[in-house]
Amino acid sequence: MLTVEGVIEDIIFRNDDNGYTVAKLITDQGPLTVVGSTPFISLEEAVKLKGNMTYHDTYGEQFAFESMEIVIPTTLKGIENYLGSGLIPGIGPATAKNIVKKFGVDALDTIQYNPQKLIQVKGIGERKLEGIIEAFEDQREIREIMIFLQEYDISVNYGMKIYKQYGHDTVGVIKENPYRLTEDIHGIGFKRADEIARNMGISRESPHRVRAGIRFILMQSMGSGHCYLPKDELLPETLEILQVDEGLVEAGIRDMAMDGDITIIQDEGLIMIYSTHLHVAENNVSRKLMEISQIQLEELDIDIYEKIEDIEKSEGIQFAEKQKLAIEESLNNGLVVVTGGPGTGKTTTINAIISICEDLGLNVSLAAPTGRAAKRMTETSGREAKTIHRLLEYSFMEESA
Repeated sequence: MLTVEGVIEDIIFRNDDNGYTVAKLITDQGPLTVVGSTPFISLEEAVKLKGNMTYHDTYGEQFAFESMEIVIPTTLKGIENYLGSGLIPGIGPATAKNIVKKFGVDALDTIQYNPQKLIQVKGIGERKLEGIIEAFEDQREIREIMIFLQEYDISVNYGMKIYKQYGHDTVGVIKENPYRLTEDIHGIGFKRADEIARNMGISRESPHRVRAGIRFILMQSMGSGHCYLPKDELLPETLEILQVDEGLVEAGIRDMAMDGDITIIQDEGLIMIYSTHLHVAENNVSRKLMEISQIQLEELDIDIYEKIEDIEKSEGIQFAEKQKLAIEESLNNGLVVVTGGPGTGKTTTINAIISICEDLGLNVSLAAPTGRAAKRMTETSGREAKTIHRLLEYSFMEESA
């Protein structure tokens, strides 16, 4: 890995969300384009970068840095440029010149350790002094937080997300319970948080770790389409990843239930454990299905079985009695669930329902949970199907402020 030092002359590109930066660095050997993620960078800053030379097909030679260290200037000119770069809001070139004129090479130490003395500088009043002190503290804080996070191999990208989530409390939150990252930071899972916790010396028997392990197993189960796990499945799977005594996991389940994080349902001897938000969601869906099923539809002035016979003749097929019943019920009720294994005639039944509805002049909309399912529905029905979200014109995008 190579080390280069220089002064940031230009910031070509900056993504404030993840810290990815493209900048022009002036070194003793000449200008150099540098790319990488850093939470802090300003014009005229002297920096030390560690990384390797790379070649981009469009932009040519670049230095891809993995770490950046701010080099505090020691000369009067360097200190003046550093302060006047806009790094600290409230201090521009003129004010920087006056500060250096007043305090010389001790200017930076004065700002850090005795900022009240800045009131002696021409152009700095009480209000401006407060702004300078606050900005300097904020800047120092984020740098200290990033250094703390990097000690545990947390990338700048995730570091930025973590800082935005917890702000001033970042270090305290992570020291107390690094497993909170699994709940609050998208992309950090149990294994990564467990590694961070281990590096911090947190006990493998920590209640925070046990809870995170239980939550992790329930999340994995959710990813497979399940709203709950039987306790006799959750317990051994959690023990396998945690490698702790069974009593600790039992205690964790009990405590999470008392705190409302999980919901325990017992039915006919089966103990079912839900993440509480999924239990609420399941109940809400069930309630809505019940409401829809009770909707009274207008009676259709048709002979449904005559329509079914017409379809059988035109398509050269013979419906089973249960298929005929499904078609009839779908036209008389607000909700019908058609189920069955592959090859049992679900698609044929649904196409018949669609055909009869269209013959009656009714509007028919086809929707599926996923894009792939919607495409398959389009292929088998010959009519456009949409995802449920597209049909409802629902977007996951956050509203702009």
